[in-house]
Amino acid sequence: MIPYDQRGHAERALDRSVRFLRGSPTENPTQILSIESFGMGQLIGAGLLEPETTEASLIEAGVAAGIEESEARVTVKSGLWAGEKRPRQPRDWAPRELVEQPWKKPTPCQDHLNEVQPDGQFIGTLWPKRTKPEKGSQFSFSFPQFVKLLSNPPEPQRGKDEQAQWTLSTFKDNHRKAETFLKAHGLVLDFESATLEDLKAIFGRWTFAAHTTWSHTPEQPHWRVFIPFQRPVNAEEYRELVRWAALQHDGVNPSCTCAVAHYQPSRTQHFQFAYTHEAVFNPDEALDAIPRLMAERESQSTLERLQLNSFAFECLQTLVDRWDGSERPIALPEDWAQLTALLDGGFWPGLTAIQGETGIGKSQFVVQAAVHAARQGVPVGYLGPALDRLGVFCRILGILTRTPWSRFFHGASGARDGGLPLIDEFKQHWKTLRLLPLFFEPGPVQGIQAADLAAMARRIRTVYPEGNAMLVLDSLQYLSGEKRDSPERRFTRALRTSRALAREYNLAVLLVSDLECSEVSSLADISLLLSREPSTNKTPQGAALVRISCTKLRARIPTWTQLAFDGSYWGKVPS
Repeated sequence: MIPYDQRGHAERALDRSVRFLRGSPTENPTQILSIESFGMGQLIGAGLLEPETTEASLIEAGVAAGIEESEARVTVKSGLWAGEKRPRQPRDWAPRELVEQPWKKPTPCQDHLNEVQPDGQFIGTLWPKRTKPEKGSQFSFSFPQFVKLLSNPPEPQRGKDEQAQWTLSTFKDNHRKAETFLKAHGLVLDFESATLEDLKAIFGRWTFAAHTTWSHTPEQPHWRVFIPFQRPVNAEEYRELVRWAALQHDGVNPSCTCAVAHYQPSRTQHFQFAYTHEAVFNPDEALDAIPRLMAERESQSTLERLQLNSFAFECLQTLVDRWDGSERPIALPEDWAQLTALLDGGFWPGLTAIQGETGIGKSQFVVQAAVHAARQGVPVGYLGPALDRLGVFCRILGILTRTPWSRFFHGASGARDGGLPLIDEFKQHWKTLRLLPLFFEPGPVQGIQAADLAAMARRIRTVYPEGNAMLVLDSLQYLSGEKRDSPERRFTRALRTSRALAREYNLAVLLVSDLECSEVSSLADISLLLSREPSTNKTPQGAALVRISCTKLRARIPTWTQLAFDGSYWGKVPS
């Protein structure tokens, strides 16, 4: 199936406007240029046309139509500016929305069910000119008469207002309005990017006629198809028959409703006409086929999304970005050089579980990682039900001043080694830190839910849609849920939610857990286990030696490294 290309349609619309302007009537070309410029401005506003190219093309066409260049330039700029304020999609085409709507078979009018049209008969309404929606007149053609009329069109006229309009529908008092529509005697469809072979594959076993439209070119085909019905249909049935066609070819224009009128074809340079005289189209047969076609389309779309080539190029581009250095992991503090090497440069997008016993320094570990990331410009969302705002503030202060954060918490803010008072020292750092993209949400006392993680991830990516980003949950044990949920079930939900968020939003998610849990390690991309080591003569005074066991790594065997933790700052172990 050929997909509908909105940008391609917009470019064809611009080409049609340019060609129409070049052949516009000489009495009022400026007005026509203004109207066409407004329409193209609407497509620019929708992001479907390039402003500079569009403006240049319209000015050139206006000059060709006999307008002074200065006047054409002013007219085009004014029209484009006004149109951009009211952006629209081309012809409001929405094939995907049409074919994906829930299916409910329409109820036909009982009068229509018993009414049989003459074999191959076209019944409709004709308007001699495109003016106000004045009263038209009904017509009835046999199929051979209809073929003769369409296959020998007149030469193109200079203005559309002089061309006849018609439709295969009938209206009350022959006034063409949606509310006066009575019944449709045939289906009229416009096809973009469809070849004659495509049309024959869809409609070849029925009677139909088709001709190319004014905008048709060999490179950009545009066909109009007419299919007479065995019986008339109402408006609801007509819409579903358009859906039936759209399910078989993505180039169908769903805006071809039962009340739309069509121009008489003109003999343009690339005009083509074709028809078949087979069985007359049965609308009930097509309506009954829609559920099957929808199921086939859904299965096909699903398989296309799962096919390797649907994501291979995106993955390859990611690898190239990482190879040339345009995408890098979230850097770790400089003193964590050995851990940085084990993690291949830092925290890549994915779920990293950080486990260890209570009091070993897990919260300070992730706070230090988060502060360092934020100082590099990486946005960090920190959900910390294990901490409060004062606790986080003191921890950050301890990291910056290399002082145990508990001293600040308990009011010990004196000078260090005869230097500046610690609070004054922190103020110097705070001038640069106060605008960092570090966002802390302590969460309620009773804990947070998995949905809170998703909400924070959405907020981060809404404000920072590109580049690295970090999400921290400290800790897993503070996750709440339904009363009937067991702790294991809550943990599993949080783990799966965290992993899904890491993939969906391209985040580095750090998940803290007080308990070593096999399920945490199995669902995480990387698992770090913190455990105390016996002190040695190399251990810094007042610090503890902590082993960081990398129990799970991407495509690496488990390994470990060591860091020193003094209650506030994680640093390297002296060699």
